[in-house]
Amino acid sequence: MAYTSNLQQTNTAGEKQKYALEIANRIFLQRQFPVKRTFVRLIQSNHRGQLQGIDFRQKAAAIRTVNGWVSNQTHGKIKDLISASNINSNTVLMLLNAIYFKGTWKKQFNSSDTKEKPFYVTANQSIQVKMMSTKNSVLSYSDDKLRMVGLPYEGGNVHMFLVLPRKRFSLAAVEKSLTGKKLLENFAHSKELELRVFAKQSFS
Repeated sequence: MAYTSNLQQTNTAGEKQKYALEIANRIFLQRQFPVKRTFVRLIQSNHRGQLQGIDFRQKAAAIRTVNGWVSNQTHGKIKDLISASNINSNTVLMLLNAIYFKGTWKKQFNSSDTKEKPFYVTANQSIQVKMMSTKNSVLSYSDDKLRMVGLPYEGGNVHMFLVLPRKRFSLAAVEKSLTGKKLLENFAHSKELELRVFAKQSFS
C-alpha cells in the first residue's frame, strides 16, 4: 500500500538528512481477548502496528508497560502518557501512535538578540516576556482568520509551522476550522518571504 511505503520512507529519510523523524504504532490488547487473524495481519502488514498482549486488570503493571513503550519511542520526551484514570474494567484495547522529531534550525535564533515584548494573557492584559528574534526566509500564509509561518530545518524540505489567529484569543474557533484538507491547502499556497520572526525563549 502507498501509505505503508510512505511511512517506511518517513522513518528512514532522516538517516541521509540532518534530522530524525520516527513514527511507531502499537496496539495493546487484553490477553485472551478474541480477535480475528485477518485483523492481526492487516495491522502488521499495512500499518506497521504491532499487537502486544497485556493484562489491563493489573492496572499498575499495565500503566508501566504502556508508558515505558511511549517513553522509549519518544526518546524520553513523553514519560507519563496515561494514568490510572485511563484504565477501567471495560478496557480491552489501547491504540497508540508515537511521533518523534529532532532537527536543527536552518538559521539559528541568536540568544543575544533578545528583547522584552508584550505577551497577552487575557484579551486586554499583557505581560513583558523575553523574545528571541531572527530575520529568516520562511514560508508564509495568511487569510482573514489566521497567519501561518513555516520555520525551516536543516536537511531538507522540513518546516515547523506556527499558527497565529488574527483576533486575539480566537484560537479555539481557528482550530475548529482547520481540517487536514484545509491545512494542506494552506501549505500549498504558502509563499517564501523574508520576515523577522519573534519567539519565546521556551514554550511547551
